[in-house]
Amino acid sequence: MLHPALYKLLALKSRGMRRRMVRGIKTPKGALFFIMGLVMFGTWLGPSVFFAFSEHTGDPSQLETTMPMIIIGMCLLTLISSAGERAIYFSPGEIEFLFPGPFGRRELLGYKVLGLLIGVSFSSFIFSVLFLRYSASWFAAFAGVFLSLAFVQLFSMSLLLVGQMMAERAYTRMRMIVLIAFGGVLAAALGPLIAMRGMGTWGDRLAKAQDSPLLHYAFLPLRPFAKTIAAPQVFPDLLLWSGAALAINGALFLFILWLDAEYRETAIGVSQRLYARLQRAQRSGMAPTTASAKGRIPQLPWWGGIGPVAWRQLTNAVRNARSLMMILLLVALAIGIPTVAKGESDVKIWPMTMAMVIWLTVFLSMMIRFDFRADIEQMDWLKMMPVKPWALVCGQIAVPVLICSTLQIVLVGVTVKIAGRPELLALTVAFAPPFNILLFGIENALFLFAPTKVVAFSPGDFQVFGRQLLFMLVKLVLVTIAGLVAFGGGAIVYFVTGPSMIPAFAFGWVLVTLQALAMIPLASWAFRRFDVSLDTPV
Repeated sequence: MLHPALYKLLALKSRGMRRRMVRGIKTPKGALFFIMGLVMFGTWLGPSVFFAFSEHTGDPSQLETTMPMIIIGMCLLTLISSAGERAIYFSPGEIEFLFPGPFGRRELLGYKVLGLLIGVSFSSFIFSVLFLRYSASWFAAFAGVFLSLAFVQLFSMSLLLVGQMMAERAYTRMRMIVLIAFGGVLAAALGPLIAMRGMGTWGDRLAKAQDSPLLHYAFLPLRPFAKTIAAPQVFPDLLLWSGAALAINGALFLFILWLDAEYRETAIGVSQRLYARLQRAQRSGMAPTTASAKGRIPQLPWWGGIGPVAWRQLTNAVRNARSLMMILLLVALAIGIPTVAKGESDVKIWPMTMAMVIWLTVFLSMMIRFDFRADIEQMDWLKMMPVKPWALVCGQIAVPVLICSTLQIVLVGVTVKIAGRPELLALTVAFAPPFNILLFGIENALFLFAPTKVVAFSPGDFQVFGRQLLFMLVKLVLVTIAGLVAFGGGAIVYFVTGPSMIPAFAFGWVLVTLQALAMIPLASWAFRRFDVSLDTPV
């Protein structure tokens, strides 16, 4: 049992979260962002609701096959990223007032676990709608997703507490052992999948791979979570499997209490590190993570003022290599899909690759922030630099354009190695730089018009989602217009010069480049009109 004051604090935090969900609606801009956030959620969840109540329902057996892999993937992602530290994270205010208070160590641990479960409930509501087509009822989907996310959180907390009981070096070794074990399980799963390529659908291959004894016993504790979602009836299926999943989570929770680790010193260190990472993210332009101060690159030439600005952002990129490695890992997974699909028709590879390139471009444009978005707190210094605005804009967007173009070329190049058609690689090399200049020029111009700081994510903050959706729609409209202009110009040249693709692509490239270069004066004008005293977000 917890102290009554801790229950009161949890109730106040929940009340504050509800107030934060609707804050700012009284202002026109806040109301617009809130409505756009609701539209974003409706657009995202609408198809799942439609398919759930139509005849196009999912196969529950397919969910039972893939759900253990999803849970293992989430646990692995928690281990290799800094997200796992949040399992034992206390805010600075909680450390200031709760740690010296009349609360036992286990009471605070129970308070933390209960708070995590409250936070998981919102995410469970969202993902339960996505899994609704595989379930007989929304309650079963919510229960299964909630228990699955709770398992991931409890697993992370138990691993952190075990590591805290050991020396730091021993914990590092233990985490490496766990990662190697996870890697072995994934290798055991992907090996049979690659060997069976071309044999039936992906679901059939995954089901056959899990028939092996190793994966069967490895996934056995995770199957109740999938069976809870896919339970056809409340009694006995839902009660039986949800009870089994609850027992697994309960065992993890009892294990955490049994450890009785002195975690408070560790929690203070985690809190300080996470706060420092959030502050560093506002300066470096990447997601909060560990940065290294050892990365050095040689000075670049002056280039009219472009060189020093680009050098500074490139140094930030080198010192945030961990975030870039995470992105490269995602790219490697994206490249692995065409590799596994080689046994299928090559006609299917290129559509998948193009979809990956589009997804990667959208993802990177939001994640790689080595530009004005990372320098919002240094705008006063940028204003005082003896550099023309156009040169400053070129230096700011140079590094994101370089990183994004390189990853796009690598992805297409590996696919060309697998499926042929080297002309597509040449087109990617030609079109990727001007297209990315266009994209990041639009991104930075929009940011300078409506700047915001990097903040910690708050579940249910629809205004943040609304702002992202509105900016995404504006970018989509502008990029679509630019693409239609380039395509239309190339088509006209194609019909005028005869059936020759080279002049058409060349003219299209010229049009894309001119439109990309036009974004530099636009971003320069947005920078000149930026008033540090009025436009800097608080």
